[in-house]
Amino acid sequence: MQAARHRFIAKFATALLPVALAAAGTAAAGTYTWLQAPASAAWNTTDPNWWDGSAVGPWINAADNHAVFSYANSSQKTISAGAVTLGNLTFSTDGYVIAGGSLAMNGNATVSTGTAVLQASVSRAAGAWTRTGAGTLVLDPGAGRTNALYALKNDSGTLRIVSGATVVTGSTVEGEYKLTDTFHNNGGAIQVWGGLLKTTGTGWVAQNGTLAITNGLVDFTSLTQVLNAYGASGSTTVSGAGVLDVTELRVTQFNGGYDKATINLNVGGALRLHRLYHDTASSSTRGSVNFNGGA
Repeated sequence: MQAARHRFIAKFATALLPVALAAAGTAAAGTYTWLQAPASAAWNTTDPNWWDGSAVGPWINAADNHAVFSYANSSQKTISAGAVTLGNLTFSTDGYVIAGGSLAMNGNATVSTGTAVLQASVSRAAGAWTRTGAGTLVLDPGAGRTNALYALKNDSGTLRIVSGATVVTGSTVEGEYKLTDTFHNNGGAIQVWGGLLKTTGTGWVAQNGTLAITNGLVDFTSLTQVLNAYGASGSTTVSGAGVLDVTELRVTQFNGGYDKATINLNVGGALRLHRLYHDTASSSTRGSVNFNGGA
């Protein structure tokens, strides 16, 4: 009888083991909030700088762990990151700077208000890295460093590229510009103030927001066509020391006024292209190309 009881306990414990292991493997998933008074300025897996919803502790690298920076009066708003793996990244107050190493992201970036700066490099290997929120996100990794993204989408607010290289590797097929976004400025503003924004994939991309290139190079030559004002108003402006290099630039597919679909080439700006395409199939499809001293 005693031996049978021991065999039952052993079988029960063995049956529970996979469940326990599975639970342990998913226990880290959740939202981590940077503390108002963190122990240090380091974003790593050792320093107890985070609140996980129940306790203070270190960051845990996982694709489904989300980082939130929400304290306006945090004692450490300039943060040195190590090699970090995370899901979403959210800034809900102004003034945070993430410096240091690399952020391997599996989700999106939100800046609700104010400005946040990423001096750490950013990567996302699959899916669209989407920037949302009314605030400004600055990509400033510095010379010789690269943000490597499969796809880039700006849904609202401002994405500002200041330095380094931001390389987008995905491809799209015709007619799926908004379904498989290799590059899509969807109603927000993308400002290129320096560095390089480059695609390496093929296909078509949509620009129905504000794309302003005042310095640096935007190289879309791997693509078949860049559609300005695709389905909504869009404005592409090159000025200062900015350069836009494309194979074909399509002025508009938007049935709005001439001021709703514009290409502006201002003083100092350079536009390099093989073809400039303006839709003429419909009288309601209008747009403007304005040469204001650029080359």
